[in-house]
Amino acid sequence: MQNLLAYGGKGAIENGVLHHYVADASMSWVDVDNVAEAAAITLTHPEIHAGKTYRLGYDAKNFNEIATLMTSIVGKPFRYEVLSPEVFLQSMIESGAEMAYMGCVYDHWKRYAAGTIPGADDTFDTFYEITGKQPTKWADFIEKHKSELDY
Repeated sequence: MQNLLAYGGKGAIENGVLHHYVADASMSWVDVDNVAEAAAITLTHPEIHAGKTYRLGYDAKNFNEIATLMTSIVGKPFRYEVLSPEVFLQSMIESGAEMAYMGCVYDHWKRYAAGTIPGADDTFDTFYEITGKQPTKWADFIEKHKSELDY
């Protein structure tokens, strides 16, 4: 979820416009604070969690749905503008980014946009299983970061 606040050292939203490279793909999202909390608990209780795999992702949304939620919570208009994955690739080349990794990210964006990543929008109840608490959903995240999203 934090990638919506900033990505690659710059803001991911400009004057209410969310730019991304995944067309209308719905993805399963997770708040990094939830990742940290789940990691801390699993690492401090290896007798319970050793050898287990926990998939994370609790709120499946596409960028249009996120923009609609942001509009209702922040109180200003937000909209999603689709960019081609090639725009991402070219900007990474121009910035001198490490292309072995960025090439993988580019391929990932292309696959999301094409809808060829199985289970990309799957959600799980693992956070509650690990922590006994509900995970952060998009409405909660937007409310928590309302001042950062305001423009």
